[in-house]
Amino acid sequence: MTPQNSRWVGFTGAAVEAGVRAVFGYPLQVGAVRLGALNLYRHTPGPLRADQHADALVMADIAAEAILGLQANAPRGSWPPSWKPAATSSTSSTKPPAWSPPSSTSASARP
Repeated sequence: MTPQNSRWVGFTGAAVEAGVRAVFGYPLQVGAVRLGALNLYRHTPGPLRADQHADALVMADIAAEAILGLQANAPRGSWPPSWKPAATSSTSSTKPPAWSPPSSTSASARP
């Protein structure tokens, strides 16, 4: 990962400065439902080995199932009881932000 050939110009410089040399992203999804991404960072450059890649896929599936399981037990319109959102300002809410579908012009990166 080098700032000169990065797809994420605003991110790469700070990541390299922090010691990141490889980034891997895995979708958190169950069926067609996409919940987010599992992003892994490493201080050595290069791809994951096949067993590491397989482990990351399993962890992404486990995380997606856990998110759905936690949310299933939460009252409608609120965070799951075990989640404690960080208060970032005096106007922060205990409710999750409203979800809106991504715009049709946005592109998503996949591993």
